Amino acid sequence: MKILLLINDLGLGGVQHLTVYFANALQKQGEMVSVVCLFSRPESFFYRSDLLEGVFFKALSFKNFFDIREWIRLYYFLRQEKFDIVFSQLFFADTVGRITAFLARVPVIVTEIQNLIPHLPIVYIIMNRILRHIT
Repeated sequence: MKILLLINDLGLGGVQHLTVYFANALQKQGEMVSVVCLFSRPESFFYRSDLLEGVFFKALSFKNFFDIREWIRLYYFLRQEKFDIVFSQLFFADTVGRITAFLARVPVIVTEIQNLIPHLPIVYIIMNRILRHIT
């Protein structure tokens, strides 16, 4: 299977560390794994060097949610690579990833919420309710 792990970045953080661990474990099992970070900031690549050789890595340069150029780049990347699964983590990647994977006709779209946030912003709740039907 071709699996894409989509995340905001690989900066210092628990979700980022788990993404690298998950990518490496899948690669060791013989899956074709790619990791795509949506942001390219100086602090975005703390765990980048922990990815095993053979795990494809790509960084996009989203500036914000309305960065149409980067949405298009991600869409064409998904269409070209024909992933079987797109797995996203963290709100920005969850939102952008689910919408783009749906438009690119990726067969399986998965997201995982890592943290329980007692007072989740209403925009998070609304987006998750809308996007849960394609996830």
